Amino acid sequence: MNKSHKPFNLVEAKVKASILLKSLHGVDAQKAVKRFKRLPEFANVSIEDILQKDIKRKHALAVIAIENSFNSIILFPGRQRAPNPTYPL
Repeated sequence: MNKSHKPFNLVEAKVKASILLKSLHGVDAQKAVKRFKRLPEFANVSIEDILQKDIKRKHALAVIAIENSFNSIILFPGRQRAPNPTYPL
């Protein structure tokens, strides 16, 4: 049976990104950092170093995009852009 795919909602993504940023300074900081390690720029950085970095909203939005199966040339330089960059891969 096919599951219906919920369309991507930008407002919801911004809320999730905001929550993710706040969690970096809360009890679940380790869990949040592990999510940021999905980004190529943080993949080889230690957890302690990530916590010291100035993580911005754009980074949190990129994590949310990756978690929602988006592929972007901005996130992954060197890969070709999909014909429709808003279409989840």
